[in-house]
Amino acid sequence: MIEPGEQDLLTARINRVSAAVGAQAAAKVAPLGLDGRMIAVLLAAQALGAPSQKEIADHARIDRTTISKTIDHLEASGLVNRRIDPRHRRRHRIELTPKATRTLARVNQLFTECDAEFLAVLSETDRRHLERILQKLDGRHPA
Repeated sequence: MIEPGEQDLLTARINRVSAAVGAQAAAKVAPLGLDGRMIAVLLAAQALGAPSQKEIADHARIDRTTISKTIDHLEASGLVNRRIDPRHRRRHRIELTPKATRTLARVNQLFTECDAEFLAVLSETDRRHLERILQKLDGRHPA
């Protein structure tokens, strides 16, 4: 049986493209003092509305130990607050601060620029197809 070369493996290609766009995005947000994991946690907290750490971990697909350390850092930076869940005293809810809301608005601008730069090689039709494919794949593997 002939083994396919790396260039033939779709997963390898997806990983390569993901790494390239991730590096480009990281460079854009680096002046904000954020890394990809921090942004993923902030975006999950924004999308879920005061979630628990477990909910963030599941949504962002980040292990719980890493989530805890990342939230510690975000809290020290004034971007999130931990609040005790009144229904479950041992659970904390993660709330975005006004600083986080402003920071995420800037991240959105920077990621929009990154999208435009990275996807400039695609036609509008190809871009819409890519968005539909990614949405379908993301829905296939929910958090």
